Amino acid sequence: MKYRLKPTKVFQKNLKRPTRDEQRRAARKLNILILRAKKVKSLEGIFECTISDDIRVLWKYEGGAVILLLDIGRHKILDKM
Repeated sequence: MKYRLKPTKVFQKNLKRPTRDEQRRAARKLNILILRAKKVKSLEGIFECTISDDIRVLWKYEGGAVILLLDIGRHKILDKM
């Protein structure tokens, strides 16, 4: 199944915070969906994937073949949710 990525405004804003190298790495992994995803235990229906040692992307399925990109940032973004 082919998924369509749909970034939120928060995700788009926070994508500018990581270094350029981390931004490129995130774009590459998201484009080919190499997410190493796992469920966030404390948040129902939310997944996280690792971009680098400290950079995470939070996302969820939004019906059908759409992945809603919720946020990107340092590991502490989990505390904001």
